[in-house]
Amino acid sequence: MVEKMEAKINAHINMILKKSAISFTDYQTLVGEINRQEQKAKEAKWNAESEQRSAALMEAMKNMMVCGTK
Repeated sequence: MVEKMEAKINAHINMILKKSAISFTDYQTLVGEINRQEQKAKEAKWNAESEQRSAALMEAMKNMMVCGTK
């Protein structure tokens, strides 16, 4: 379902980009799409960094447990 919506959005964006002159509504659509893509990239970056932080925290907890048992 998401893939179908993404395909329709991309088709609409490509149609707008092929126009020789765009309307204000087209401009708003393009700006909205740029913002959506930037937000998606930020979310992906946040998730990747979150996984790294979680892994580092897990490693620190393991080291604390090992040091505590000696």
